[in-house]
Formats: sequence, C-alpha cells, structure tokens
Amino acid sequence: MIGLIVGVPGVGKTTVLNAAKKYLNRNFEVINFGDILFEHLKKYYNLRNKDEIRKKVSYNIYYKAQIETCKTLYDKYKDKDILIDTHFLVKTKFGFLPGLSKEMAKYLKPNFIVVIIAEPHYILHRRLKDKTRQRDIELAHLIKLHQDLILNYSLNLAYDLHIPVIVIENQEGHIEKAGKELAEALNSL
Repeated sequence: MIGLIVGVPGVGKTTVLNAAKKYLNRNFEVINFGDILFEHLKKYYNLRNKDEIRKKVSYNIYYKAQIETCKTLYDKYKDKDILIDTHFLVKTKFGFLPGLSKEMAKYLKPNFIVVIIAEPHYILHRRLKDKTRQRDIELAHLIKLHQDLILNYSLNLAYDLHIPVIVIENQEGHIEKAGKELAEALNSL
C-alpha cells in the first residue's frame, strides 16, 4: 500500500508520523520524496541540500526528475507498505508547482492521501525555530493560503484517482492525539 503524507513545510508531518508509529497495525516505511528527488537532481546541479531544489533547478528538469522519482519509488516499494512524505504543492521561483501531478500519480499509484494541517501561526513559529533547514519565512496568511491550496489540490487529485483523503490537525501541544488519529485512520484502510 502506497500512501502520501502531505502538508506545508513546518506543519509537522514527520513528528505526527513518529507519534503514530506505535499505534499502527502495519509497519509502514516512511520515505521522504524530497530526499529521492535530491539524489536524482544532484547529478546535474551543484546542490548542497534539498531546500535548494526549488531555487536552482529549471522547471523542465524538475518535472522530469519528479517523474523519475515516482518511477523509482513504485518499482522499489510497490509490494510494501510505505508512506511518502512530501510537500505536494511546492512554492518555487515559477510559482506553486505540484509535488505530485496526475501524470506523476500514474507512475506512483498512491492508495490514499493524508493531509496534515495546523494553525498557520504555529507553523511559522516552528519554521523560525528549525535551524536544520533553510525554511522560507512567510507571513501567517500566506502559510494559510499554501495550506488551503494543498488541501484543495489533494481533494482534486483524490477525486481523479478515486482514493480517500484523510485530514489530521496537528494542534500545538497535542502531537500524541494527532498521532493516534492518523494511526486509527490508516488502520482502517
């Protein structure tokens, strides 16, 4: 089973996943889409980290590398239970680009989408505290816009693919609750 776990940078996808692991009936392996994409792209560009992808890579190369990443992931994990951690809609110098388009989904064949959401001011606070990444700093209303676009895009893609969308709210100070909700939803699939 292949699932997508999506949300804006700093929403807490990895944190919610880690909280859910102890409640899951399946042993989902978590794969970061950006890590695999980075491996494809660093062959062609002088990239120091995956945060530079959206700033240095041309649109055509970026799209081709996304397709290759989807093919790689499906070929390697099609018979396993995996959750692919991705931003799903990436803010780039070209505007917002799909982290996974309908074309890419044909290769990846996801079975469900999980959207992690949170209050925009909490996301901003998390981004400001995160010294391990080169996070974009945006005003809370722009984070809300990005989050709303991801939710809408998720619903549209799910409609096209005939797959469910699970929405989990990562409330500040309630990570265990979000983890349990995610595990309950995944256990029911």
